Amino acid sequence: MNNMKNEFVKECRLYSAMYGAVAFLLIMMIACARAQTLSIAVNASQKFQRIDNFSASDAWWAQKIGSEWTTANKDSIADLLFSTTKGIGLSAWRFNIGAGTDQTITDPWRTVEGFERVPGVFNWSRDAGGQWFLQAAVKRGVKQLIGFVNSPPAWMTRNGHTYGTDGLGSTNLKSGYYDDYANYLATIVKHFQDSLGISFTYIDPVNEPQWDWSSPSQEGNRASDVDIRNIVDSLHAVLTSQNLSTQILVPESGDLPDWYQVEGGISQEYHQTYGDFLDSLFGYPDIVSNAAHIFAGHSYGSDLLSTQLVQDRQTLGAKLAPYLYNGYRYWVTEYCILTGPYGQGGNGRDLTMTTALDVARIIHFDLTAANASAWQWWTAVSHYDYKDGLIYTDFVNPGDKQNIIQSKLLWTLGNFSRYIRPGSQRISCTGADNPTGLMASAYVDSSGSRIIMVLINAGTTDQKIDVSLSGLSSSQKLSYFTPFVTSNEKGCDLRKFAYFPADSAYDVPAYSAVTLVGMLDGSAYTAGTPGSASLLTPANGDTLIGEDTSATWDPVAGATSYEVQISTDSLFSTAAVDSSGINTPSLSLMQFLRRPYWLSGLENTLFSNTKYYWRVIASNDSGSGSFSLTSWFITPGSATGISSLPVNVPAAFSLSQNYPNPFNPTTAIKVGLDKSGVISLKITNALGQTMDEIAQGYKPAGEYTFDINMDMFPSGAYFYTLQDGSESITKKMLLLK
Repeated sequence: MNNMKNEFVKECRLYSAMYGAVAFLLIMMIACARAQTLSIAVNASQKFQRIDNFSASDAWWAQKIGSEWTTANKDSIADLLFSTTKGIGLSAWRFNIGAGTDQTITDPWRTVEGFERVPGVFNWSRDAGGQWFLQAAVKRGVKQLIGFVNSPPAWMTRNGHTYGTDGLGSTNLKSGYYDDYANYLATIVKHFQDSLGISFTYIDPVNEPQWDWSSPSQEGNRASDVDIRNIVDSLHAVLTSQNLSTQILVPESGDLPDWYQVEGGISQEYHQTYGDFLDSLFGYPDIVSNAAHIFAGHSYGSDLLSTQLVQDRQTLGAKLAPYLYNGYRYWVTEYCILTGPYGQGGNGRDLTMTTALDVARIIHFDLTAANASAWQWWTAVSHYDYKDGLIYTDFVNPGDKQNIIQSKLLWTLGNFSRYIRPGSQRISCTGADNPTGLMASAYVDSSGSRIIMVLINAGTTDQKIDVSLSGLSSSQKLSYFTPFVTSNEKGCDLRKFAYFPADSAYDVPAYSAVTLVGMLDGSAYTAGTPGSASLLTPANGDTLIGEDTSATWDPVAGATSYEVQISTDSLFSTAAVDSSGINTPSLSLMQFLRRPYWLSGLENTLFSNTKYYWRVIASNDSGSGSFSLTSWFITPGSATGISSLPVNVPAAFSLSQNYPNPFNPTTAIKVGLDKSGVISLKITNALGQTMDEIAQGYKPAGEYTFDINMDMFPSGAYFYTLQDGSESITKKMLLLK
């Protein structure tokens, strides 16, 4: 009996140890999962700067597009820039007061018609294009207007051009012409006010004055700090005498360090001070009394992740702090990528999230480290392959195609500009400030009715977060967040997704910008967009039968159109069908099964006997709602009209080495399928994590070439794997940037 008892005790101890180990393992797994969730703390009672605006400029594209494009196409651009429902809702606009077309400037898009070509003679019909977009901004509710100048008109300059000449005076403005220049600017301001009903909130008489501008590449004019003071004195006097309320904005510093240090080379050449604007300019009573209490400057040359991005802004923030405490504001009035986070430059025209995220981190740290109250992009529309556009066009000369090419940068800026409206105030947001990972900032709107969070995920993996909110009054309650997402996914441009409980975790997608809007009355933020659709047929798990199979869903109140997405994977990383602009709550599926494969490739083609996931999103003039729940179906075993590609069938299942290899950022992968079937081709990293799925689903036997673009991925070794039901081949490739 005792032996049996001893054996029982031993067995109990063994099981206890085993279960203890399992429990410990579970605890560790839970701890790891929690460690992967980033906790963000928002304190609504700890407040920082008020936000004045987000903006861009019309230099120099508007004079061309505004005068030569159709009204419909111009309206499309204006909607993208200024509408809070159709576009990104810019809340200010920078109007370039041109110095007059200078034929010696090498690029005709970088010189602008002037209103006064000869002394005393104004022609208000000039720059009709720029005036059109200025009025379009006002029509769409933009209230803050800034008139800015790159150069005085040519008849006022020392060299007769709208750019400088090396060594020809501290400024290209003629000696003794401060009053003439002031009267010229005041006349323009008064004309727009009296004749068009457009009042400029600010006038900026100099732009990047610490640079020499001795090149015929574009308009530009240097001005020493003494020159700026004289211009401000004269301009303030004439604005006051004409009862014009327009304020003077200076100095549009070209970079961050020159706020607190002298720009040495040009100061030595002309024996006057350029730069050191806080002391040498705003340290003078006449500037304090005559200019707006706004430090206007640009963020150029501050991009490098390793040395500049955070440090330069923290240094400037500390220098500005005493002034901001006394009521001054700091505005970033111009930026586009010239340096880049790794010194790679702007990389020309880029429509992806790569440039968008490079700019988003600049915006984030300008707002959070330097306490900027406004953030303004350089030029809104760009032609050729210039690196400075929110919107691109191939239009150059009259008669060219008037195409409008949207960038992810446009919509990423919209993650700030559409939701953080004038009068909003930045509030404390801690826990996410990683320039190569997740960055977060938070704001309360001017009415105190909502919280806005902007999350920038520059990392290559999703980031789970939980948000804790404090500092609310007893009458305030935030129950839900509504996410608006911009990512590389097609159509994901401020796309509205379903709201979720504010106390639950949220996955911020990799390589994305996300705005979370939460109402402080406990309701969900809907913003006039339609709700989610309820899918009807095919029912979840159905197999399609017959020629008349259609996808149907319940009509959504307020919807004017629908988009249907069909994919072989439940995450919809690749789309087999993406059909938008549907006006009724149904879509024939057989039309996609009947399409011959060789006429259409993978796009908008469904293959036989294949499992597909599908979802629907509804839209109206206020934007898109959230996607429906996902359902799945299986296509019929045979589909009329589908046959294999008319190419040679290889003798074996094969995967070729990518070419070129190493590569940056594009390469090609060739595969050979000796039989038809369901295959997958995916890219993984060194840890075995799937980075991209190139192909997934049924493919007829044949030879295929896949062109790969890995611009969004960091340098390193990657693996690509081709797999069917019985075979798998893996090869290595090297991305070098």
